[in-house]
Amino acid sequence: MAIVEIAENCFEIDGKARVDLGPPMRVSKATPVVLDDKVTPRHYQVGMKDALSQPIAEGQDFHWLDWRNRAAWVWKLYTPVEVEEVHLIDGVKTPVTVTRWMPTGDSETTKDKAIALARKIIKGAD
Repeated sequence: MAIVEIAENCFEIDGKARVDLGPPMRVSKATPVVLDDKVTPRHYQVGMKDALSQPIAEGQDFHWLDWRNRAAWVWKLYTPVEVEEVHLIDGVKTPVTVTRWMPTGDSETTKDKAIALARKIIKGAD
């Protein structure tokens, strides 16, 4: 398996997995206090999408990335996933399928463990 560094602290494995250093995923209830820009980044708001591309609903759990706490950053594994999105094309809302790198498994870990998990997933997919 070829492991290629595509950016600082970001490695791609056979084009089927990525391992990179980034913010930890948090889960919180969507309340005015938590959605305040002083607590979570501004784009986490009711009606918008959370870190897993799910709509944020008041009083419900949502996933968010803790970009502000750099000391807590962890290594993560991502795999490509097709997701449905609505894009504005020529002024018309159009559903499209796009590929996004999404977190895979319980992968907030060390670099070596994330790469080992990526290899196991890729090997199982062959």
